[in-house]
Amino acid sequence: MGKSSVQAELPRLRPFLEQPDVHTHWALWDLYAHQPCLRTLAGHGDTVLALAAAPEGGLVASASHDRSVRIWDWKAGRTQSLAQGFDSVLVGVGFARGGARLVAAGIDGSLRCLETGTGTEAWRAQADLGGELWSLCSAVGGEVLAVSGASGRVQLVNVADGSLGARLQGCASGSRGLALDAAGAHLAVGGADGSLRLYELPALREPATLLERGPALVALAFDRAGRLAVADASGALSIWDTGTRARVADLPRSGGSLRSLLFSSAGDRLLATTQAGVELWEITSGRQLLPENLRREPAYSACFAPDAGRIVTGTADGSIREWEPAATGLCRPLDWSTPAGTLLAFSRLTPRVAYMDEGGGIVVRDVSDGRQLGRLAEPGGWIEALSFDRSAERLVGVSQKGTLRAWRWRTGEIEFEQDLGRRATSMRPSPDGSILVCALDDGRIQVRDAVSGALLRMLAPSEGLCERVTVSLDGSRIASTHHGNLIRLWDARSGRLLGELGARRPVFSVLFARDGRALVVGAWDGSIDVWDLATRARLSTLEGHSQRVNSLTLGADGSLFASASNDGTVRLWDVGVAHCLATFDAGHGPVRNAVFAPDGTRLVAFHDDGSLEEWDLGCYDRHIAGNEAAQRARLQRGSER
Repeated sequence: MGKSSVQAELPRLRPFLEQPDVHTHWALWDLYAHQPCLRTLAGHGDTVLALAAAPEGGLVASASHDRSVRIWDWKAGRTQSLAQGFDSVLVGVGFARGGARLVAAGIDGSLRCLETGTGTEAWRAQADLGGELWSLCSAVGGEVLAVSGASGRVQLVNVADGSLGARLQGCASGSRGLALDAAGAHLAVGGADGSLRLYELPALREPATLLERGPALVALAFDRAGRLAVADASGALSIWDTGTRARVADLPRSGGSLRSLLFSSAGDRLLATTQAGVELWEITSGRQLLPENLRREPAYSACFAPDAGRIVTGTADGSIREWEPAATGLCRPLDWSTPAGTLLAFSRLTPRVAYMDEGGGIVVRDVSDGRQLGRLAEPGGWIEALSFDRSAERLVGVSQKGTLRAWRWRTGEIEFEQDLGRRATSMRPSPDGSILVCALDDGRIQVRDAVSGALLRMLAPSEGLCERVTVSLDGSRIASTHHGNLIRLWDARSGRLLGELGARRPVFSVLFARDGRALVVGAWDGSIDVWDLATRARLSTLEGHSQRVNSLTLGADGSLFASASNDGTVRLWDVGVAHCLATFDAGHGPVRNAVFAPDGTRLVAFHDDGSLEEWDLGCYDRHIAGNEAAQRARLQRGSER
């Protein structure tokens, strides 16, 4: 979620501040779902434009548009020292002398060096660039740093006293890409003309030209082994071996121009800030390590945290956030899939899914790890409706010819087979396991015994097609949809028609609330209506989806439900509160179904293209200590606007 969309969400989340704690919790969760950081540190009053981490001592430095530099004790999460009063906007910070010194650079070419232990100023200097300063780079263990800018000049600066060293004239239209190797022995300079040259220090002798011309080079970074990462204005990202002067790898991109590059200390990962967000790659495989929602997290600066494996980002509102990529399992793509558009059936009490494969068989898998648990090779033709029974050990299906069958899916044994007499448009077992409800293409609805399949009663025929049926948790009521907008309510035990509801828009999904007193109705236009079944009155309309609501699923404890939509999102709701509690968006296109894990701690989304992802509903709980104060403050600021 970008900055603008976060601000757009705040008015929607504002009512949660006046709701019971559980609803405030979900409002905080919703913000966290788009920004699942371990903690948020506040201090700067404007955009954090540069970040750097010391190799030792657990320090992180930040430079802001508010013209201040902060040195953070990262473990304690507090500002250790603060330097203010810079004459211009700061564009870079870099540690030197093993982290004992920090140099900050302003866009006007001003340089200021701080002793990191005390925060006292060591020296000031003015780079001779003949124009704006664009880039600063330092070798953490070295005694020299380099700056470059709009004029194309590159200036070396002595870390000991700020004296200016050798200078060279690079690309006349500017040099933004700049990097020193770990030893401070070689400098890489990337020009706006696409040129890439290596220089030996301290004399700035040019030993190699890697590129003569091309798209403007915008960011460079060395690793400890001497490999050089190169990003250009077209968005391309490559790795070069500076010893052989050969390009050895190209890394996949999510799009957008890059702002900065940084290797991890081990050289196994590469971190970048982009116009769209943050990206992190595993070098050996080229694999993106961050989920899509974090890649869209706006960040103006980034570095690796002193804690191994974590990353730090600076944002437009002055916040600094810490992330653990391995634990951003808030959204975890599952490494298996179902055939696109296939029929799906889910077990409410166990993490199982069943579907028809390309060979016409029915496959049963464990949702959490994708293990195939069984396969019915010959289900008796194409199956148009499929469900697990309450035990999840049997599957019940209806074929195109109107044959109702129940199988022991582990063995393939057929437990019963009944002829419905007509083609079925929908079939649903009751959650209590007592009955099966089948809607026929002539408008009639059959209620059958779930154990034997025997016909118990036939509900009065209606004019036209019955599109779908659903059953209340206790099996006492049935809801059926007709003619797009008409909903009929039935007593499942007597077959008596209890009443009708006239939906305002064509209906596509229906769900009974846990207590059976309310009916939730998802429409083609993305709206969700909640009806009071005692009064037949519409209680509320839940807005949020922009396209058809494909499915509605009750949570494990019955207090929440999830809606899956063609707009690519899953939303979490409380029947009693007319606000969306949380939004799940992995960016994978239309969602056909969303299913809660039996213990309620996870939610799995099934997409039209067959892809799946799992959302961890407990992720925020584990990290709430580092986020709650900052997230509540954001909600409060939103409520005051």
